[in-house]
Amino acid sequence: MTSNLRPWFSIRDSRTLVVQKGDPMTLNARPVTVKKVGGVDYKDYPEFTDAYFDDAVYSDTGEPLSVEECDRLREHYADVLLEMCYDTMTE
Repeated sequence: MTSNLRPWFSIRDSRTLVVQKGDPMTLNARPVTVKKVGGVDYKDYPEFTDAYFDDAVYSDTGEPLSVEECDRLREHYADVLLEMCYDTMTE
């Protein structure tokens, strides 16, 4: 069941994203850690339409996500991706 509510999130250690009141991002019912975003073009601010999760792993095993899994993660956590893009502007 998907919710139309925008996720609440915070960033810890610039690597582990936390959504929905402290629950980690998940895919296939497994927690995910995003290490890096790609495709951030500052000329496209504030939409960052070409941005994507570039380096993500399953937190429980360290197994990298495939390109297709990163695309699914982007669909489910678009707001989190956008916030990570904004964060790259302050690094």
